[in-house]
Amino acid sequence: MAVGVTGADSLAFSKPQPLFEMRLARSTIPSAGWTTQYGGSLDGQRFLVNTAEDTLPAPMTVVVNWLAGLKK
Repeated sequence: MAVGVTGADSLAFSKPQPLFEMRLARSTIPSAGWTTQYGGSLDGQRFLVNTAEDTLPAPMTVVVNWLAGLKK
């Protein structure tokens, strides 16, 4: 969110507006909540956001009895 600030002697603020839309990724640590999903630089000029993808994750292949394949 962003707001415009005007005034010298007294400050006036505009209505908050979203900077952009994003979907936050779910945390893999249940107790972490949303706190680990973004971080800001020390100078306040940049931030990094862990976002969610709209696509499904790639399927996983599980190889069972792989030791038997080594003996061939």
